[in-house]
Amino acid sequence: MEGAVSRPVLPCGLATGLLALAAGGALIVYNRLGGSPAALLSAPKDLAVSGLLVLVLLGALGLLRHAARTADRAMFLRALAGSVALVAGLLLAAEMTLRALAVPTPLGLRVGELDLRPLDWAAARASSTRWLGRATTGPGVLDAADPDLGWDLGRARQTPDGLYAVNAAGIRSPTATTAETAAPELSVALVGDSFTFGEEVAFADTWGEALARRLPAGTSVANFGVPAHGLDQTLLKLRRDVLPRRPDVVILGFLGASPLRTTSVYLFLQPDLELPWSKPRFLLEEGNLRLLNSPPEAAAAILARPTVWDLPLLRLDSGFEAPQWERPPLAGSFVARYLVSRFPRWSPRRQRFPDDDIVALTARLLEVVDADVRAAGAVPVLVSLPVLADLTGGAGGYRDRVVAALAAAGIEVLDVAPCLLARLPPEQLFLGPGERRTHQAEPGPAHYSPRGNEAVATCLAPVVLASAESGAD
Repeated sequence: MEGAVSRPVLPCGLATGLLALAAGGALIVYNRLGGSPAALLSAPKDLAVSGLLVLVLLGALGLLRHAARTADRAMFLRALAGSVALVAGLLLAAEMTLRALAVPTPLGLRVGELDLRPLDWAAARASSTRWLGRATTGPGVLDAADPDLGWDLGRARQTPDGLYAVNAAGIRSPTATTAETAAPELSVALVGDSFTFGEEVAFADTWGEALARRLPAGTSVANFGVPAHGLDQTLLKLRRDVLPRRPDVVILGFLGASPLRTTSVYLFLQPDLELPWSKPRFLLEEGNLRLLNSPPEAAAAILARPTVWDLPLLRLDSGFEAPQWERPPLAGSFVARYLVSRFPRWSPRRQRFPDDDIVALTARLLEVVDADVRAAGAVPVLVSLPVLADLTGGAGGYRDRVVAALAAAGIEVLDVAPCLLARLPPEQLFLGPGERRTHQAEPGPAHYSPRGNEAVATCLAPVVLASAESGAD
């Protein structure tokens, strides 16, 4: 028995491992609480974990005490030093592995699919500066700064691969020099984001062009969709660029996630977008819309800010997650950064932007779109465009609640999802991984495939024709 207890290697190794585990757990809990132990009172899960960590710590100390009492002192110290060296070596190996696996992104560093906290404002500024350089001097960049919208499609531009082209009127076209149809018998205008623009497919494969092929001869379908635009920008673009052309029918396509763009100011602070501009932001006050950040702060002014915390209106940006930018404890260690990123601090976004407020603002914007189009003598068609997750059991974002709010206001929304599913299975409606043609560092949801766009057009054509007839009456 004495020989067994005189060998302290196992208890020392186990105790050292438990101490390392407790230290890592303490770091995670401390970060999740924002450095405020008092926050434990309102975080029962973290309180339970803290209690477990205390038990682990006491167990490790008990093992060390037992080993120190029952083993030769020199043997105990050698075993303890060896255990500490082993744990330190493992931590060093983990540190070196994470540093080797980390790859740069526009917002800092990433390991696998995990963005390491804190995000890096210097990296964001450098990436945005490079992007602006390409946008102003490089060929074929469609996006351009806009004094009203933050950004818009540049006029008479075309990408080198010929995939995208915008004519002199800002309409998606086969080429940058494509002329518009003169005096069309029926004029249809499309507004929305990348799903309306037809991102990742050629002009002939967009649902706007497919719709034109299904409408009577002499019909003009003008696609004013702009990738990454929010509904607030769509409303402003509608008023400035679309309604003055006096279209007969205006189709607005929106997604279940559109409300989150509507409550954003700086999209480039989110991992999947690099547009280095700010955007206008509406507030809903007693049923009325109030426009902020108009004109939008220019890119040069944004990038001149010394820290991300110096950006104006940051508190009104639902996409800004403060914990992602705050420097965590031991931020110099990649192991520590990985832990606090894998087990992040709870964000107060839900408190700052209650769902009810987001839905109310989105519904009000769409109500105004509907009213503006009718006031201009055109027929509005509001269309809910599904993403793949909507058709495969995923959450529909805010879509259902927004549609319900509009229905209560007497405004109908066309949900094309049932019609699409009646024609193609979900996976065929969208581009597959090997078919995607995106320049984003982190692509967003897959866009419609050519067959998917054909299906959208097939579902919309009867509605557009009926709307045109009702407008003529």
